Amino acid sequence: MSRPIGFMKNSLWILAMALVAMAGCGKPPVNAPAELQKGFAKAEPPVKEEVQKASAQLQSGNYLEAMQLLDRAVSAQQGQNQPMNEEQRKAVGAAVVAVRQAIAKDPKLNTPQLYKAMTDLVERAYGEN
Repeated sequence: MSRPIGFMKNSLWILAMALVAMAGCGKPPVNAPAELQKGFAKAEPPVKEEVQKASAQLQSGNYLEAMQLLDRAVSAQQGQNQPMNEEQRKAVGAAVVAVRQAIAKDPKLNTPQLYKAMTDLVERAYGEN
């Protein structure tokens, strides 16, 4: 059964927001860079390289660049006919949660470009492959 694109995008964004809500439920903030390294440890070298770059950008507060790099890594992995596993999806979710937590602390970070980058990443990672 085919679903309208708008429905899928809304569902994906709801999923991302659920990840954010879960992160704020009394749990300490996740270490997204470590989660990314762990989740993509067995990925192909080009994918791992993009993930390492994304992790570094997350750590330095360059959230837009981090989301774009991570989206490229996920795209590259899927382009090699290697679907994401659950650990990788959790790692991507942790990265999105970390960015949303940063935005909650500093709303000026919430730009249309960052919103689009996060939406694209969530759609690619959690959408129908």
